Amino acid sequence: MIKIAFFDVDGTLLRLRHKELSANTAAAVLRHYGFSKDEAIAFGDGHNDIEMLENVGMGIAMGNAKDEVKAKADFVCKSVEDDGIYHYCIENKLIF
Repeated sequence: MIKIAFFDVDGTLLRLRHKELSANTAAAVLRHYGFSKDEAIAFGDGHNDIEMLENVGMGIAMGNAKDEVKAKADFVCKSVEDDGIYHYCIENKLIF
């Protein structure tokens, strides 16, 4: 069961920016709340998101992501412009 989702793509609801924050933030948040990797998903589209995608159970690249990002992801959803996160969540019954 998915308990937490990380987003780092243009136009999403959550965007973390701080000199101390990195993709390792996903792993730190999981540890803090006692969640396993398998209980987390992440969506990303940039090179800076690769580590985040690799630190969760399901790393999802946006359709508009660079090929290097898509190659590291577990799944590629529709682009940001095509509401990829929304469609992925509906299709995988994460939201109704």
